[in-house]
Amino acid sequence: MLSTDLKVVPISVGQKTYDGTPFPLVLECQSPDVTLEAACAWVRPRSAELCADAEKAGTVLFRGFPLRTPEDFDQFIQAFGLENFAYEDSLSNAVRVNKTPRVFTANEAPPHVNIYFHHEMAQTPLYPSKLFFFCEKPAEEGGATPLCRSDLLWN
Repeated sequence: MLSTDLKVVPISVGQKTYDGTPFPLVLECQSPDVTLEAACAWVRPRSAELCADAEKAGTVLFRGFPLRTPEDFDQFIQAFGLENFAYEDSLSNAVRVNKTPRVFTANEAPPHVNIYFHHEMAQTPLYPSKLFFFCEKPAEEGGATPLCRSDLLWN
């Protein structure tokens, strides 16, 4: 049962709190035996709650979930029951590669190119209401994805 294997945990560096809510909110699956099917079955009835958590916290980091491939990640995203936003619908001119109907690469720049802080898909006239990120292959050095509460920064 996934619920008993799930904990809200702090992150070691960069954890913030806004109005008593941690940023990012980290949900960690603590059982190495949880299957993708069990994780998706856990998400389905909690989708609205998880989306509300993301809205309140600014982001939810799902750590330790059995997501190894873009296809696994696609199934996990499908479990939320959100309408798919195909990348070509964004009208973006950024070079990305679709891995699945819901999963596309973030950037095709060579590893030596610095990618500066930006708002994801900010250059597109159309964008999804929710964004999910997935790390298929961690960088050998660096590679962290910084997150910012733009709503708080704006205020």
